[in-house]
Amino acid sequence: MKAAKLVKDYEQKLQREPGNVVTRLKLAATLRELARVVRPGGTIASLEFGVPPAPVPQGLWRAYVDVGLPLAGRLIAPGWAQVGRFLGSSIREFYERWPLERLLAAWNDAGIREIRGRRLSFGGGVVIWGRRE
Repeated sequence: MKAAKLVKDYEQKLQREPGNVVTRLKLAATLRELARVVRPGGTIASLEFGVPPAPVPQGLWRAYVDVGLPLAGRLIAPGWAQVGRFLGSSIREFYERWPLERLLAAWNDAGIREIRGRRLSFGGGVVIWGRRE
């Protein structure tokens, strides 16, 4: 399936679903399922994209995801330009709804303990890890 069709299908799916409720339920269900299948005391980890909190790195990040990724995608294939345009807004929207503190709380609610979160690359990446009860 072409990248452009994947993005279009996903965007249409998002438009049909009430974003905040669905995202919250899917995230909570995913974390609960991770906690369920990991043995007691086992480690759960996640590596995500993030939005840098400081103004200068955030400005550079925005230039990269709003201009750089779509241009780089266009060099690969037209569909990848759409993927590049979609990715930046998707990351921003996720972190508007799920700032790091709220995300850590969701991990705790799922039964994961000793939770730590660390921003990487000035905040462009986020690693979260913890242990199942």
